[in-house]
Formats: sequence, structure tokens, C-alpha cells
Amino acid sequence: MELNNVLMLIYIIIDSINYRNKEIIFYVIVELIRTKSGNITKLIKASNDFHYTVIYKFIERSKWNAISVHQKFVLAVIKIFDIRKITFIIDDSIIYRSRKNKTVKGAYLYDHSNKSNRSRYVWGQNILMMAAVINIAQKEIALPVIIHLLSYSSDSKANKITSSAKMINIVSHFLKKHNLPHDNITVTFDSFFAKKRLVKDVSENSNFYSVFQVRRDAALFYLPPKTTKVKRGRKRIYGIRIIINKLSQLNKQHTLLLYGKFQKIHFREFNCKARFLKGQTVKAVYCRLGSSKKINLYISTDLSVSAVDILKLYEKRWKIEPLFNELKNIFSFKDIWMQTTSAYQKFLHLKLWAFVITQLASINNSASIETFAKKHLPWRFRKNNKLTITNGITQLALAEFLGLLTFRIFITKVCKIVQRNSVPFNSLNLFTNYDSCLSKL
Repeated sequence: MELNNVLMLIYIIIDSINYRNKEIIFYVIVELIRTKSGNITKLIKASNDFHYTVIYKFIERSKWNAISVHQKFVLAVIKIFDIRKITFIIDDSIIYRSRKNKTVKGAYLYDHSNKSNRSRYVWGQNILMMAAVINIAQKEIALPVIIHLLSYSSDSKANKITSSAKMINIVSHFLKKHNLPHDNITVTFDSFFAKKRLVKDVSENSNFYSVFQVRRDAALFYLPPKTTKVKRGRKRIYGIRIIINKLSQLNKQHTLLLYGKFQKIHFREFNCKARFLKGQTVKAVYCRLGSSKKINLYISTDLSVSAVDILKLYEKRWKIEPLFNELKNIFSFKDIWMQTTSAYQKFLHLKLWAFVITQLASINNSASIETFAKKHLPWRFRKNNKLTITNGITQLALAEFLGLLTFRIFITKVCKIVQRNSVPFNSLNLFTNYDSCLSKL
């Protein structure tokens, strides 16, 4: 099983982490990919070659910056897979906790999911994430770009909107710094984040476009009529208010593939002024999806896109929901337990890199994974001899492949990949020969 991209991503993580013992970094990442465990004790138990104090010192006492390493990791993914078009998503999620003592940035949080078996206010951690929807091998996936643990202490002035605006500014600066495509980029978010402060910041400071949902009764107005006569007083900001509350007012129809199925949509679009954005001109789309009787309202700050494109862009926001589910439940973010913020951030990002590597391997190495499944998992093939490649199958294939690697064999393979120039790593300043790799690592 040849997984050149996987090896190079692991190498970039090892090279970016400022820690003397590079071998322990390699084995920690490999074990996290193989086991998916969020429990540090299971990780130590799986790494039989090292004493537990070695892993403890790497995670608890080392002083490397997980956020800066993650930026290099994201840059590597964009360059390796030649990503040219990106749509960003912002959303938050709650990790439920039972212990109130020593929970890193734990707080009582309002649970918007309204689950019948939980109270409205739960104790847990609030994670805010900015993800990028990218297309690899004709498949759309959500790549975590920034993940932030929100603080609700008495001395904390930041909240979700402020943190989201900072995330967008960081990403905008990151794209410009590395000469990545930063034109015609759209940021999508739900109605909770549809606030003037965030929308204005996306448009003015980052030069991105926004697509979001708001309440159907939001105050939208037609553009004011143009008058040639000069009148006293200030010019009109708003025209007549737009009121859409009946399905018969939706004058256009279209059949569209949304949320995994073809749906007949009824919609109506306007270029209008939004009062909650202090008179900013936006494109509004009133829409009914499928057989639903509910009318939804979507808004875009890009006036040039069509209503169908706005609905497709907003559909991409849903990619972050299964991403949260996989990270929390399958890759065991809910089991991560550290007593310090720095150690929590380090282990969180280590697991995040293991997840992304597994996800990318399942897309970019489907032929190798199918060969592995035919040999070890023949019952997973359907009657038409097709295999649905899941994260579980990919994890088993990677476990077999990475289990055969030692650190020295890993370095040898990486050097051969770089020497063949099979991947564009020149901008990442990687080493070109085996001796320099060993001396550096």
C-alpha cells in the first residue's frame, strides 16, 4: 500500500514541531491514526516501545505551538492536493462533560439541540471551528482550518462573534501571506452568527462574501426609487418593505440536488436593503425546499450570484455537522481529558491531524484500500462488487501499513519521495537527501 501523501503529511508535522525527540512524535501520530483513542492512557499502553514519562513530557511539558504547526499542516494539504477553490464554514459545538472540577474551560452552556433527555443548560466545553470545504478527487470534504476552545470565565471578553471575526481575519492574512487564491471566497454560517458585526467584518476587512440564513421576518426593503428632482432633506435609504409570508408569492421553480436528494424548490429573489446591516445592499432568497410548508430566507452579500448558487453555497455549511460528529464520537474528542489548556490544545491538534490524514487517505488512495478490503474484508463488497470506503476501513488499512513502519524506514521513504519530485514540496523547504534528513530529525 503506497501512501506518499500520508507520509509527507506526517513528515511535515514532525518537522514543524519544535521538539528534540522526533521519533516519539512519529510514533504518537501513528498510534493515534491506528487506535482513534482520545484517552492518553490507551495511547501510552499502545506505545510499548516507550516509557510513559516520555509521552507525558512530550504532551504536558513541551513548549511547541500547536496552532502554528496546524497552519503549516493546512498549507501542506492545500499545496499537495492543489486546492484552488475554497468555501469556509463557521459553527460551534458542545462537548458534554460530567466532571465540573478541572474541566479545561468548562462552563454551563445553553444546548440549542433541545434533546429530550438533556436539560436546556449543560456542563461542557464549547468548541468553535472554522472549516474549509474543498474538492479532492471529485469529492467534497470539510478540512478543519481553525479550532478554538471558547472561554467563559469572568475576565474573558471574547465571545463567539468576536472569535469568529478574528478567525476570518487570520485566514485572510494566511491566504495573502502564502499567495493562495483569496478572491471570490465565501464564508457560510447559520442564523446565530448572522450579526452585523461579523457580516461587516467579512466584507470590509477580509474582502470575502457571506452566505447565511436569517429569520423570515427580517426587515428587508426594496432599493429606494431613483429621483431626478432635487428635494430637501437626506436621501432615502430604504424603499418599500418586502413581506413574503405565503407560498403563492414564490414565483420561480427549480429542481436541485440539495442535501443528498433531488428537491423541487420554489423561490423568489430580490436585491434589497437589510436594516439589521444598516442599509447594506444584499441579495435575498425566499425559498421553500421540497414538500416543506416552511419558507426560509437566505442572504448573500455577493450580488452577482444567482439564487440557485446561493442555495448550493449554503448547503455546504452542512458539511461541518458530520465533521463534528466524527471528531467527537468516532475520533473520541469527547474522551480527551487534560488538566491544563496548553496540553489540551496539543493533544486536540494531534488527534485532529490524525483524523485529517485518515480522511484524505480514504479519498486519495481508494484503489489501495479496495485491494486491502478484498483480501481482509470481502464481506464489505455489495452484490454489484462495489465498496463503500468508510473511515473504519481506511483506519484498518492504515493500521496495517503504518504498523510495518519504523522511524528509520519512514525517513528513507520520505527522502525517496522528495528526490523523485512526485509532489510539489519545494515551497515547504523539505530536505532533498537522506543524510540531511537524519541530521535534522
